[in-house]
Amino acid sequence: MGRYMVRRVPKDWVHPTYYNKYSNTEGEVRPLLSSGLDRAQSEYHHELLEHLIKHQEWINGVYKFEGLTYLGGGKYMYDRAGAAKRDIHTYTRLEDFHSYVPSPINPWDYAEAHYGDRECVAYQLYEDISEGTPVSPVFQTRPEMLSFLIKKGWTEESAEIFLKS
Repeated sequence: MGRYMVRRVPKDWVHPTYYNKYSNTEGEVRPLLSSGLDRAQSEYHHELLEHLIKHQEWINGVYKFEGLTYLGGGKYMYDRAGAAKRDIHTYTRLEDFHSYVPSPINPWDYAEAHYGDRECVAYQLYEDISEGTPVSPVFQTRPEMLSFLIKKGWTEESAEIFLKS
């Protein structure tokens, strides 16, 4: 992965900004992930479902943790032979389940949530070291983007290769 990437954006795209309460500044560019919202939401729902199943096992009195089994009402977790191995309250307290709940996905952290139904036909250069902030204006055509890269010191050959990737 390099330092920059070209994103296809809507032709009327204006990258979102926000108020930074720590520096007390308005209009800071909001980093946006380029893609993956559907995958991230799917992974979140899968993790949440696993968490809820484990929580229900705890409530029902049978919970497995690192190969050991907790039988409700006891203080220890047991291996298959029935030997107490770990203090249950040290490793799997009920309140621990609440601290392990996966954080929900914020769709506004992803560019596609901002694009809506608009067709992405324009070009914009983004840094990809962080979540992604724009480092160029929006260009309506590929030749405009190529010209911008050349003006910024890229060779024509390297700019062409970069735009193809």
